[in-house]
Amino acid sequence: MQTMSFSDIFLWLGIVSTVLFVIKMVVYFTAGGLSELSIDFNTIAETDTSFNFLSIEAILSFFMGFGWVGYVFYHSWDLPLWFGIFGAVVFGVFFAVMYAFLMLCVKKLDETPVTKDSDYLCATGKAYTRIAPHAQGQAELTVKDKLSVITVFNDTDEQIESFTPVKVNRVEDKKIFIVKE
Repeated sequence: MQTMSFSDIFLWLGIVSTVLFVIKMVVYFTAGGLSELSIDFNTIAETDTSFNFLSIEAILSFFMGFGWVGYVFYHSWDLPLWFGIFGAVVFGVFFAVMYAFLMLCVKKLDETPVTKDSDYLCATGKAYTRIAPHAQGQAELTVKDKLSVITVFNDTDEQIESFTPVKVNRVEDKKIFIVKE
């Protein structure tokens, strides 16, 4: 029976972790991150799409970097074993940190800005639909540098035509009142 060398260990760590990482990513993107895991002893664990640093993907990223860089340093470049292990650990940590950074960037894309009623005061935009006097309609308003189409109320005695520049006049009871600008 032949024993495994450190070169083989690095290689197999790289191959297995890469295959598992690719499978995990394919499942994540095809299932949309929504899945339920049922285990034999009658408990259900729900998975969450939020990220934490010690997730399966981060650990697999570490072992991908560890395995492939260790293999290259030790086998391909014929560097000493201690240098191969040191380089593998450094690049493994780098891979895990890069994965964490990318997932945090992706998570920021899903955040919805929180606006208070006072943020709408004096906001400007344009009427999205024709709004009858003292009636409800929609307007495109820029609040906190974000353009949003929201429900508004005409605070005047005249009709506001579509695409007319408007300004928020007041906010009462979660209702936004606009006037022509």
